[in-house]
Amino acid sequence: MFDNLSDNARQLLRQTNIEAQRLNHEYICSGHLLLALVNFQGSRACAVLQEMGLNLQSIRSETEKVLRCGVPKVVSDKLPQSPSAQNVMRYALEESKRMEMNYVNMEHFLIGLHLEVDGDAHKVLALLGFELERARKMIAIACQPSVCAHCDVLTLEGRQALADLTAFMKADNPSDAIAAALEGLMLKPVTVQS
Repeated sequence: MFDNLSDNARQLLRQTNIEAQRLNHEYICSGHLLLALVNFQGSRACAVLQEMGLNLQSIRSETEKVLRCGVPKVVSDKLPQSPSAQNVMRYALEESKRMEMNYVNMEHFLIGLHLEVDGDAHKVLALLGFELERARKMIAIACQPSVCAHCDVLTLEGRQALADLTAFMKADNPSDAIAAALEGLMLKPVTVQS
């Protein structure tokens, strides 16, 4: 089912197992996936959370409160997944397809964590103010093929501005497109007569 996982998504799943074992749990749930995700602070998924104003440490703290530590037991190397974790994985795959991508990445798991409304991760994300449609838009922008060599250092807002500029450049009448954008920002275009 998940032959098309990106390398960072595979790392996420390995880290999820570690998080569940650290808390002495016998299975993996959506909360463990969220704990694992916030460990990857340089990822686009974490960038989306941070640009929404969500603090990664707060996410970790709230998730650990919900999950609570279990009684130490001998656990296997690979823990089974709860139905909630399986649903997150299914939602991540569906989100990847919805975005017309041929791989499942960490960002898709972020969306899946929110879509699994019965999961602990959804409760934490909702409590802290996660916005699904805003996240989807930010992820779509972040996953666009770069049009410049330095796009990896741009913020998501910078990528949006770059995407808008690219749209202007591709417009049939760029000056009309720019004027429309300025009107949307409540700015009046200045007409220069030559």
